[in-house]
Amino acid sequence: MRRLDGLVREAGFERIDFLKIDVEGAEPQVLGGIDLGRLRPRVLVIEAVNPGNLAGDAAAFEPAILTAGYVMRLFDGLYAAVVAPPAAVALMLRLV
Repeated sequence: MRRLDGLVREAGFERIDFLKIDVEGAEPQVLGGIDLGRLRPRVLVIEAVNPGNLAGDAAAFEPAILTAGYVMRLFDGLYAAVVAPPAAVALMLRLV
């Protein structure tokens, strides 16, 4: 298995603006493979409902994103959208 931040580095990207994670229950492992403090995607959309988590409980991945300083912005019953604080402020201003 390879770390996502290694793949991003190999591709030559310096940052990620939007990252969607939909890996049927392996979201915590994917989040564990990326340094959210260094790459700092502005927006993460993470599948919360999967075969092992039909209720859509974000508890499996929520500690990793909250520890990294992300803010939960939206849960539509399937996906959780979280944003880094500067993007959170910009998004909130657009929604008002």
